Amino acid sequence: MKQLKNNPNIQITNIKGYRSLDDEHYIEIVPYNRELNINYVLFWIKKIQKEYKNFVLSIDNYCIDGLSETNNNLINNGSILQNKYTEQYRTIKN
Repeated sequence: MKQLKNNPNIQITNIKGYRSLDDEHYIEIVPYNRELNINYVLFWIKKIQKEYKNFVLSIDNYCIDGLSETNNNLINNGSILQNKYTEQYRTIKN
């Protein structure tokens, strides 16, 4: 497991054939010595979308379009990032 740009909150593993025929990166955003506020999470989603073409994403305490785990094909311009507990949300824009 590696971390994205030395950020301890982002963990990445390679998974071969995970829900598809292609190699994918499994990316998990988890809290580490800080709270995951919604703007911080949105910032990292945009960075991940720029760096990876094929990924599965899981965000601790958040969902995207109602899904706790999603992939690059399901995150579209206009998808909704929502905190499961506070119900804060942000629209993901490309």
